[in-house]
Amino acid sequence: MASVAALGGVASMSRPSFIINLPGLQIESFAAADAATRRLAFVFTPYENRDLAGNPYGGALLVRHGFDVIAFKSSTDDWFQTVPEIVFEQLHNWSSACGHVERVAYGSSMGAYAAIAFSRRLGCSTVLALSPQYSIREGFDTRWAPSARRIRDWPYPIDASCIAAGCRYVLLYDSQNLDAIHIEHLAALIPADRLECLHLPFAGHPVSHYLLDINQLKPLVLSVLQGAEAPLSACKRDRSRSSMYLSALATANLRRSRPLLALRLVDAALDVAQRSRAAALHRLRSQILLALKQNEAAVEAIQAAVSIDASNPHLRQQLAQGLEALGRIGEALEHAQTAAETGAGNPHFQAYLGRLLLRQGDAAAALACAERAVQMDPTVSGFKVLRDHAQRHLRKTTSPAPTDIGTSPSVTKPADRIATPSLPRWLRWLGLSKRRWGN
Repeated sequence: MASVAALGGVASMSRPSFIINLPGLQIESFAAADAATRRLAFVFTPYENRDLAGNPYGGALLVRHGFDVIAFKSSTDDWFQTVPEIVFEQLHNWSSACGHVERVAYGSSMGAYAAIAFSRRLGCSTVLALSPQYSIREGFDTRWAPSARRIRDWPYPIDASCIAAGCRYVLLYDSQNLDAIHIEHLAALIPADRLECLHLPFAGHPVSHYLLDINQLKPLVLSVLQGAEAPLSACKRDRSRSSMYLSALATANLRRSRPLLALRLVDAALDVAQRSRAAALHRLRSQILLALKQNEAAVEAIQAAVSIDASNPHLRQQLAQGLEALGRIGEALEHAQTAAETGAGNPHFQAYLGRLLLRQGDAAAALACAERAVQMDPTVSGFKVLRDHAQRHLRKTTSPAPTDIGTSPSVTKPADRIATPSLPRWLRWLGLSKRRWGN
């Protein structure tokens, strides 16, 4: 059951007070310096947020500029599907008692989804959504598949019933990636005279990172939420200062079979990137070097990424795949085990570890990994194929060798000394989401 605190009047905004406090979800109020303010902003955290403290992601900025703020903070990537329905009615009553005459909403990625999905319930007059997602349960975009599989109940989909009458919706997105498809679906729901779709080619996902790079995120947020036009021309200047823009261009050129240009672009991105993005850029650099058939250099690049973000299971698995390609199976197995441990909820990490274990002759451990992968996602036929192959290999290693009648029984070699048969080619890349390592 949700624990919903009693909502006071205007006086409750004199200091932060929790409105709701649940595991992985907090909704908290923050007061503007001007006690007479009549504007309220709802701010939503993005995907992969893990901190429930404070007034993040633009909330503190809005407080400084005269907005009271209600911060919706999620640390479980649940796409705000666990917000109790009663909260919306209580927020409406509380805001009315505070005398707010204007309510706006802002979010990025998952937060942008919530800003749109809750816009009618919250009575918003303006929504600023950066890289908004229409749905994570559609086949055209599998980036959020782990969350989509985990979330069983979905009480707050985006549909026509959640669109607020008379609300202005300002959507910014990268027109060169999958976000463009989400925008098409959203545009079909929002009246054209209330919708502003502003595209930023090669800004990446989410575009908020790109806007931060060029120092335009704060001006954009304040302009739109204060009722002015979005400064689109300013948002397209100085793009070469953005590591997000350069890396998106590099990715596009890699896909277009221009690896040398892609390498120059990613190196330029590394020159201007903050440390927090360096790991992703080294990972991309590794993929480009692999396309150039510079396998040793590709492994060095992904090792650099792991040294920055050692807890990232995707980086660990890519390093394992690179080491395997170089024949360094023992080292690959070590990193694959780490990936399977830190990314325990991802069946592909389990399947890849199982394949390496089978290659090393440990059929029992490989079978355990394959069974875990099948249990996590029984729809992937490759996991079942790996399980069957491990079972057959295990039967071979545990069955006694036949003996001739009248002769002494032959000595069976221990299972760990039996030569491991080479795997079929179609099985060698199992667990890599149908892609070569690093792509």
